[in-house]
Amino acid sequence: MDKRILKEGELFQINPKHELYGGQIVACSEPKKWGCQGVLFTDLEYEGLTRFNGRAYVRIKFEDMEPIGRLEWEWKDDQAK
Repeated sequence: MDKRILKEGELFQINPKHELYGGQIVACSEPKKWGCQGVLFTDLEYEGLTRFNGRAYVRIKFEDMEPIGRLEWEWKDDQAK
C-alpha cells in the first residue's frame, strides 16, 4: 500500500509473500511513519513475537500490508492510554 496516515483500529492483511507473517491480519494499535505496530490476529504460533498481556505485537511496513477494514470496538486493558 502507499504511505498514508493510519488510525488506531484499522485492519490490514499482511502480504502473503511476507517472510514471517504472510496472509495474517494485523490491527493497528500504534501508527508509525514507516507503517504500523499492531496486534497480530492468528491461530498460528510464531517464535520471537513481542507479547504484552497475552497479545502478540508485530511491526509491519507500508509495502507489506493492505487495508481490509476497521475494528468497531477495540479492546483495551486498564493500562492503556
